Amino acid sequence: MLGAKRQLREAFGIDVRALAAFRIGLGLVVGAEVVDRAVAFTAHYTEAGVLPLAVLREHFVFQPTLLRLSDAPLLGLGVFVAAGLAALAMALGWHTRVATVVAFVSIASIQARNPVINHHGDFLMRALLMWAVFLPLGAFASLDARRQRGGSGPPVVCSVATAALLVQGMFLYLVVAVSKLQYDIWWRGDALYAVLHKDSYVRPLGEWLLGFPELVAVLSWAAMLVEASLPILLFLPWRRDVSRTLAVLLATGFQLGIFAVATIGTFQPLSILALVPFLPSAVWDRLRLPALPSLAPAAPRGVASSVATALVAALLLYTVASNAVALQKQEVRLPEPLATLGYGLGLEQRWRMFANAGTTPQGWHLAVGRLPDGRWVDLVRGTVTTNPTRPPHYSTQIRNNAWRIYWSQISRSTGKPIRPAFGEYLCRDWNQSVGPGARVDRVEVIWFRKHAYARVEEVRHSRRVLLSQPCAG
Repeated sequence: MLGAKRQLREAFGIDVRALAAFRIGLGLVVGAEVVDRAVAFTAHYTEAGVLPLAVLREHFVFQPTLLRLSDAPLLGLGVFVAAGLAALAMALGWHTRVATVVAFVSIASIQARNPVINHHGDFLMRALLMWAVFLPLGAFASLDARRQRGGSGPPVVCSVATAALLVQGMFLYLVVAVSKLQYDIWWRGDALYAVLHKDSYVRPLGEWLLGFPELVAVLSWAAMLVEASLPILLFLPWRRDVSRTLAVLLATGFQLGIFAVATIGTFQPLSILALVPFLPSAVWDRLRLPALPSLAPAAPRGVASSVATALVAALLLYTVASNAVALQKQEVRLPEPLATLGYGLGLEQRWRMFANAGTTPQGWHLAVGRLPDGRWVDLVRGTVTTNPTRPPHYSTQIRNNAWRIYWSQISRSTGKPIRPAFGEYLCRDWNQSVGPGARVDRVEVIWFRKHAYARVEEVRHSRRVLLSQPCAG
């Protein structure tokens, strides 16, 4: 019995120093994301933007969050400020649990207000914040611990919540790996080639790599191998300290490599943070961290503790079921009531990034408006355009990651219902910023689609008009 408990503690326990590093990193990433999204506050979160509340309610499943109930600008600003302050409080470890709850509720509300621009990093951020609510994140290296001196807690904590956080990190890489193994494009070594042809994601180094297709194929196979090995290393029952440390180092190097060639927002830093709790005590001992105050996690008490444990267990079961379904190549859904509840509460798990890399949209976009003299102006760059060509390093000219996702989503057939609202926004945003002689009376959004799903000598392009409509007034 004692041996089984020890095994469970070693497998699912987390060092409080790892929790502190996780808390600080998560707070910083959440804060940076809030600032990044605030840059496009009017465009993405108000009635004057690309997704008015009426369009949101008509085309998307309801989620019970603040910004779904009202479109008052002050409410939106308040939620953003609350999210930013909560993220800062998390990083400092000040009233940590309350700050984590506020961050989770605020981020969920922000994401629900414009689901068009949500991506895998958003789903992961929400999942990590959800588990963080139930963890003693402020037990070490925090203002909470400094404020309540007088003793120290155990170096390792183990609970249903710590198990849930570790299982979440494992599933993140397991689903990615298994989903990629299901598609021939990865086995052929063509997947990374297709990904690096996605103009809105690829960085200059990635564009340069396309000149070496054989190297790109090797890197594609290497990526598949690394992702497949990580879930095994994380829960290998032998030499656990070594295998978990190796897994974290591999994942960090892997994500930094992706960052060098492509930009996919917060998913990269969060994918590293998700594995930080796996770092064993031996690593933190070797780092010889200075003696900092630490708190003993609050002892479980009565009904509240039982309810919290039951809730975490239920959420963990949903997470396991949701990821088990995602492992199937054919689209399989959870039972409708459970799927609807999970989506409504923002708990869905989506980790099949670039699995079938050959089917996701590729190319670049152009939004133009017709001037009074008949010429067309680029509404993003403000230049008159007659013979549009792809801008150099296109991905670096997109304002932020939210806009990157938005451009990608309107290219899909599922984006057709929201295109008219986008056209109205483009007209309004341009005409309000220029004089009468430079206002446009018609707007068009054009997608220059690229067809490059395998290593070929010549890439084929096609031109498709996604939107063409007059400007109101």
